[in-house]
Amino acid sequence: MYKTDRKKYYYAIGGISILTLVVQIIVILTSDLSASYETKQDDYWASYYFKPYARIHGYLIGLFLGCEYFRFKYECPREEVNDQVSENSENA
Repeated sequence: MYKTDRKKYYYAIGGISILTLVVQIIVILTSDLSASYETKQDDYWASYYFKPYARIHGYLIGLFLGCEYFRFKYECPREEVNDQVSENSENA
């Protein structure tokens, strides 16, 4: 999807991230979970932390940054990058 339609790709990444955040908030609030190691009777680390919706944000951030690095490395002309760097250094 990244190569064919980037706008849809970014919307998909953002939509998945927001959807899983809402699911996480609902599950944490209804289950009264705590992310503390000091809570002995808590099910956060035993049952919740290993669910896919609890850990997908790190994967999505890596996917986003990897695609942005690919775009920067292989698709941005060097002159455009040099112009942006020189503009930023002049404004600072």
